[in-house]
Amino acid sequence: MWGDEGVVGRHFYVERIWRGWCGLPHFSPMPSGHFIPEEAPNDAFTALIVFSAFQRDIASDGKRSDLHPATSLMETDSSLVEW
Repeated sequence: MWGDEGVVGRHFYVERIWRGWCGLPHFSPMPSGHFIPEEAPNDAFTALIVFSAFQRDIASDGKRSDLHPATSLMETDSSLVEW
């Protein structure tokens, strides 16, 4: 989840970055800037409900995606950033 109108949404290819780190990522760009709960509370709540249901379904299958530790932006591929 990220604010599509903020720095992250405007300058980074969020989905491309996280696909390299997560086995089964779930993306939710929000119509907001930096502080999502204040700027888009209903959208954030809905996205969290959908994500929670998705995780519950994965857990019931016994399959989980591997989440690798995040690295600093300096260590990521420069093609993932748009300045």
